[in-house]
Amino acid sequence: MANMKLNIVMEGSKEIAAAYKKISYVDKSRMIQKAATRVLRPVMKRVKSNLRSRTKKRTGNLYRSIRLVKEKRMYVGAWIKPRRVSGRYKGYHSSIIESGTEQRKTKKGADRGRVKATNFWSDAQLSTEIMDRRFERYIVYELNKYFVKHGGRK
Repeated sequence: MANMKLNIVMEGSKEIAAAYKKISYVDKSRMIQKAATRVLRPVMKRVKSNLRSRTKKRTGNLYRSIRLVKEKRMYVGAWIKPRRVSGRYKGYHSSIIESGTEQRKTKKGADRGRVKATNFWSDAQLSTEIMDRRFERYIVYELNKYFVKHGGRK
């Protein structure tokens, strides 16, 4: 999945920009995290539906392991990736199913088959412009909610 960077620029009245600067880092990071989560949720649903429709043999391990992960420590944001499910990591084969493999053989020449590429990750991605617009809309929504709750000052 491609990495994307989003730059937030506050344009508009000086009062809004000044009020935004007064918001604490914790509140800003919560707003960004909520907005990123809302933007990525439909993408995660598309990834799961692509996986379900494009694979024949299913145990459900990879499907259940695809999660929306919120980062709280070093980086602020969220992303979608296979995660540990019920104590064990079972999404280890996502790259094989995404990209496929060529015909595989052991050193002794025993045939191990091949896997056709399904592209369930890459086909689920939206364009950067669409995601930017959605992110901006959700950030504005979170800012409005914050200013209504706190009266524009902190």
